[in-house]
Amino acid sequence: MKTAWEMGEPHIRVLEGGRDGLEYRLSYPQTGVPGVDRFWREHMTALRAQLLRERLSLPLRVRGEWQETRRDAAVFSGFTDVYRTVGYADERMERLSATFFPGGRRPAALGELFLPGGARRLMPILREKVQELAGTGESFFAPAFLSRPMMFVRPQRFYLTGEGLAIWFPQEHVAPRACGIPTLFFPYDEIKDVLRPSFPD
Repeated sequence: MKTAWEMGEPHIRVLEGGRDGLEYRLSYPQTGVPGVDRFWREHMTALRAQLLRERLSLPLRVRGEWQETRRDAAVFSGFTDVYRTVGYADERMERLSATFFPGGRRPAALGELFLPGGARRLMPILREKVQELAGTGESFFAPAFLSRPMMFVRPQRFYLTGEGLAIWFPQEHVAPRACGIPTLFFPYDEIKDVLRPSFPD
């Protein structure tokens, strides 16, 4: 039996407009599932309200781009990346992600994916992944993150794809701004021993 979000392609809603010095365009999904739609609508309208309250000394352009990462009988997952360009060069990124299970009225927390004690068992896998990336020289992580990456993991900063789990970290929290939003990807095969059996890959 299909879940409600599988019955049709989600409609992409857009909030756009501005005032003196401000331009914004924020996209988010509308699925027909009350909990999912309420979450995205409330967060995007709150962001718009925040932008309209800001006092600007330089032009500000904000765009929020929705990206669906997985939608099937097991889960609806994705994120909106928000790009804030101040003046004509200074761009910062923020991300809001959410993963819903069927019947869920709120986004799932990362711990809900795992067996009891699974988060603790994820630690060596996470540490190995961070060290592997650091060894390539492609990412310049903060020393504290290299030694204790689990301390930087937060319950809502993840999304799911058809291939695995992605855990992300805000811009400038664990690496320089030029690294964007660092994201660690775990194929389901790598973490199958810590996932709940009820969660299909």
